[in-house]
Amino acid sequence: MKKIIKLYLILYIFALLPLFINPPVLSASENANAAVSGIPISAGNYWIYKGNVKYLKEGTQKEFSRPITFKMEITDVIKRENITAALLKGYPLDLSRFTGLPAERGDYLLVLAGSGSYYLLSGENAVNAMKKINDENDSLYELVDESDMIADFPLAAGKVFGEAEQVTRTDGKYCWRVEECVDSDFSSVKGAGIKNAREYWLFYLTNPDRQKAGFVPGVGITSYSYRHNGTTMEFDVKLTECNIAAAPAAAEGGNDKKNGRIKKDAVKKSIKSGSDSGKN
Repeated sequence: MKKIIKLYLILYIFALLPLFINPPVLSASENANAAVSGIPISAGNYWIYKGNVKYLKEGTQKEFSRPITFKMEITDVIKRENITAALLKGYPLDLSRFTGLPAERGDYLLVLAGSGSYYLLSGENAVNAMKKINDENDSLYELVDESDMIADFPLAAGKVFGEAEQVTRTDGKYCWRVEECVDSDFSSVKGAGIKNAREYWLFYLTNPDRQKAGFVPGVGITSYSYRHNGTTMEFDVKLTECNIAAAPAAAEGGNDKKNGRIKKDAVKKSIKSGSDSGKN
């Protein structure tokens, strides 16, 4: 009996030996995605989306439809303790205000709290948040609000996040819900570095409108659609190009006064105090 057990152990060891001699090798993109589990935050990162928008032309009641190109980019980053904040120029939901003129890009503050909770701030909320982050004596208490959350990684089908009083609603409205995870082809997306990936579809439903956002961990927002229920306004865009870089070491040093801070006057110039929060 002991001889049989020893024989099984020897066979088991030989079966595992190839894994130690030739361990599985991850591609560069797989390693990058493993290191960045959510939305990659680094100055210079950008995402370009293309699609179509249907709208009412300003000053008329005529419906129009046209192709649209939109860019979202990170212009600066600061990291302090477990908070990473990025100045963000443009967000896909800006297209919900399109009236035929060149699409205006809003100014936002994208805040990563901990390892996977992302919040989108604008206007005075963004300015006040940056003041708190730049103040080393500030405890950062109530830096962000649940209502500003746009993603909470890791994602999983059925996951719900947002304001506590909304996630318990029986109609599923006024909070983000991960409806499903699908296999998507990104081979044509320039700069993504991946051919196929699991894309999570998130929905945010309200009485007047609905939003759908696609997320791929390590890439960010890969698609976005919006439809207003009462007026002619809808758009559907998909990621066609991106530039995704790892966060530089300088951005990780929250005490580096040259590289670790975003000047307050720059924040006020970049983030318009009266800009729309991007929520409808």
